[in-house]
Amino acid sequence: MKIKRIILMLMFFCFITAAFSSCSESERPLTATELLNLGNRYLLELNYAQALVHFTSLIEVEPMNPRGYIGAAEAHVGLGQTAEAAIILERGLENTGSIDVANAWIELTPNDSQVYILIARIFMRLNLPAPARIVLQTGLERLASADIAWAWVDLDQDNSQTYLDIADLLLILGDTETAVAILLVGYERTGSAEIRELLIALDMWDGVLEDVALESEPIPQPTPITTTVGGTIIFANIEWRVLDVQNNRALLLSDLILERRSYNSAHVYITWEQSSMRRYLNNEFLNNRFNEDERARIANTTIINNDNPWSGTLGGNNTQDYIFLLSLEEVVRFFGDSGQLQNRPPSDTTILRDQFDDARIARNSEGTEWWWWLRSPGEVPDNAAAVNNGGGVIVDGFAIDSPGGGIRPALWLNLE
Repeated sequence: MKIKRIILMLMFFCFITAAFSSCSESERPLTATELLNLGNRYLLELNYAQALVHFTSLIEVEPMNPRGYIGAAEAHVGLGQTAEAAIILERGLENTGSIDVANAWIELTPNDSQVYILIARIFMRLNLPAPARIVLQTGLERLASADIAWAWVDLDQDNSQTYLDIADLLLILGDTETAVAILLVGYERTGSAEIRELLIALDMWDGVLEDVALESEPIPQPTPITTTVGGTIIFANIEWRVLDVQNNRALLLSDLILERRSYNSAHVYITWEQSSMRRYLNNEFLNNRFNEDERARIANTTIINNDNPWSGTLGGNNTQDYIFLLSLEEVVRFFGDSGQLQNRPPSDTTILRDQFDDARIARNSEGTEWWWWLRSPGEVPDNAAAVNNGGGVIVDGFAIDSPGGGIRPALWLNLE
């Protein structure tokens, strides 16, 4: 009897020990390898929700592992969430600098020239010029996009070979006009004899640049620009919509979305004054898109930064800018005012929709409708207002680090 009792006690002890071990095992955090394997298994099973859970956990465990971001993007695509896939891949590229992540992003939208440009800029911010060039070359070969060609020029402006390589590829692709334009800029910047010889071979050398360089002829003064409110003009090889004319100055807004990027590089409370968007527009964009004469025509203007009219989020200090984004008040003033901005509809409304939506729709160079940033704050200080691809005004805004927001720069141009 005593032996039987001892045996039962031992059996009970073994059962409890086994149960405890099993519970401990089940509560053990999964390793990065296990998370990766489970994520891949769920992808194969088309269980995209569970795949996303495991790849997201992998990113948290190993934020430098590119496979987590690529897997999460595939899961988002499986769930029909292409925009979220692009966001996770941009985050992955910024964190890892992985060409595999870049390639996954490209394959997500292979015909969007702005994606190639955005990826190249991220590589350059990470001090990785070699993959930046590879991405732009790939994009140029695939799409024959002039925007990509000029972005490539911006990577290495003082290297004459860059201009020659880009021009050679453009000539192969049949875009002689852009090739010649790039060669002329290249010669003006570098004075390269090789560029001059190629221009002569193309029968595109008229000696004008050489005369200017050797004889220092005075640069002709710019001729006055005539404008009509509501019309468009070409300035610095960009088509601009004329929004207003005052005191021999015209307020211009790019007719197309010229680029796509986040409003700010980090998700923090910020105003227009401190945003990386403002720094970019008034430095890199201003210096690369406009020559010296064109920059001289752009007025340094006091920009009024009002609080958000629906939430009261502070707009910050007024600023002095050459290039800026429109505000909520300006987009309503120049595209049509239904009165909703100052008289908010029901309190749960986050988007201003009215009869002027169509007028606010913007497109990129490929004709694709896309959302675009405004400079005004959103509902909270880490949001910025925007216009969606249907022309609705997102008064509550998007997160400032949202990638791919369209840029429609604005400026005041001196007309004389």
